[in-house]
Amino acid sequence: MKPIFSIITGLLLASCQLQADESGRAALIEQEVQKKVASLVQARHERCLNELYQKANAVVDSILIEMAKAEKGEITKPPKPIKPNTPEPIKLKDTIPLEPFLYNSPNR
Repeated sequence: MKPIFSIITGLLLASCQLQADESGRAALIEQEVQKKVASLVQARHERCLNELYQKANAVVDSILIEMAKAEKGEITKPPKPIKPNTPEPIKLKDTIPLEPFLYNSPNR
């Protein structure tokens, strides 16, 4: 009778230990699932923000381009400057008489 009681007690203790391990395992699984869900939510949030920034950037760029085009039509060119009068040529006092540079006659 004593060995049967020992076996039954041992089985009951083992079954209680298995239930405790399963509840601990279930808690670990739940914890890992929560981490995975949080990382997926964070990734989705970042992707949505990036898409939002890209769309906002495109809208701002188009607004700036339209503003530049509108200002371009309003800006006028300055008038051309007036040309100054041409100065009279300076007359130099030359005291050397003019001579041909190359001589055509063979005597010289």
